[in-house]
Amino acid sequence: MEDGRVAKEKRSSKGEFVYIDVDDESQAGSGGGEKEVQEFEITFNKESNSNDSPTASSASHVSLSNRQMKKRLYRHALGFVLDLKPDLQMANVAKGIYLGSQDVAHDYDILAQHEITHIINCATGVANVFLGSIKYLTFDILDLPWTNIEQHFDKCHEFMKEAVESGGNVLVHCNAGVSRSPTIVLSYIMRYNKMTLQEALEHVNSIRKVNPNPGFIQQLLRYEMKLQCENDASK
Repeated sequence: MEDGRVAKEKRSSKGEFVYIDVDDESQAGSGGGEKEVQEFEITFNKESNSNDSPTASSASHVSLSNRQMKKRLYRHALGFVLDLKPDLQMANVAKGIYLGSQDVAHDYDILAQHEITHIINCATGVANVFLGSIKYLTFDILDLPWTNIEQHFDKCHEFMKEAVESGGNVLVHCNAGVSRSPTIVLSYIMRYNKMTLQEALEHVNSIRKVNPNPGFIQQLLRYEMKLQCENDASK
């Protein structure tokens, strides 16, 4: 974080990622396990932000994503791990539009199988590893209620529409594929499939379970009102 603290990402009981502020090492408590986790977190974040990111040529051999690696670090520090099973679901929620987690974004075989030509990456700390063969749009945002995700809607819609109209397929992913990327996809479906937020949520949830955070839901409700006003003005 800008004030020197680390925002630690954890999955809640509902499946979405939540952020917990952790003081820097000099302010950390003396608890053994907690301090070890903080040290692992800091070390991992430094390494993942280095220039030694996986390249497109080696990416198909990379089996662990950032999220999975963090869980392994927790296992070493605390003696257990929550879940190492990758989320490889590719949810086709609209024509040419796929929704998923960071795990599928790093699995070239799955991307090729679904003929993905474009990727929107709205995760934190997840590299774009197939730059030679896939077109990317990237914005790094936190899954927090006060994050302004609505400001990215128009640019994402333009990118997604371009992909579909050119005969391609676009994957929209964040870390877990539960809150940030579904918010982008929901806004697209509301706009181009002429659905209300409730209708869009029911549609997407029938294919992949999603749960945008309350702040994102409020922004989608505001966007629904904006679309309705534009529709009324065009009549």
